[in-house]
Amino acid sequence: MEGLPSLFVLMGDKDEIVPLQSVLDWFDAVPLSSDNGEKMLTVLKGAGHGFFHERLKENKKKKTAFDHLFEYLNRCAKKDFD
Repeated sequence: MEGLPSLFVLMGDKDEIVPLQSVLDWFDAVPLSSDNGEKMLTVLKGAGHGFFHERLKENKKKKTAFDHLFEYLNRCAKKDFD
C-alpha cells in the first residue's frame, strides 16, 4: 500500500456495521508517505454508524464529529504555515 500524506478517522464505539477492532487494525497498518504527515484516530463514545451529523444525545456538551474534524484540520494548517 502506498502511503497517505495524512489520515484522520472518526469512529463510533457503538458502530453496529463496522467493528471498532477492524478500524483500529486498519489504522495501525496504514503508512504515511511523509514524515510531516499526521495520523489521528478519534473514537466517539456512545456513537453508532452514521453519527456524523448528530450530537451525541446523552450529553450535548460532547464534541461532534465536526468539532474533531476542524481541530485536526486546524493542526494540519498550522503545520503548513509554521
